[in-house]
Amino acid sequence: KYASQMNHINIHVKNGEVIIQGWTPNKKDRKDIEKIVKKTKCVKKVTNNLKIGTDGGCTNGTKPCGEICIPNEQTCNIKGKG
Repeated sequence: KYASQMNHINIHVKNGEVIIQGWTPNKKDRKDIEKIVKKTKCVKKVTNNLKIGTDGGCTNGTKPCGEICIPNEQTCNIKGKG
C-alpha cells in the first residue's frame, strides 16, 4: 500500500526506539504508517517526524537520504541512496 513512499521515509531504530523521518502526502498516511510501526514486535517507543507534503533542502547537521534529510549520525536505509 505504501510502496510509493519508500524513497520518502527513513526508519531509524535503536534499542527498540523507532524514529520515522521524511514526508507523506497526507495526514491519514502519516497516522497509518505510525500504526504499522507501533504494531511491530519489540518496538518500545515511536517518534513520528513525518511531515505532510514535500520538504526543501537539508539544514546543518543533516544529510540527504532519498528525498528526505536525516541527522548526519544516522544511516540512510533507502536503497541506493545516502
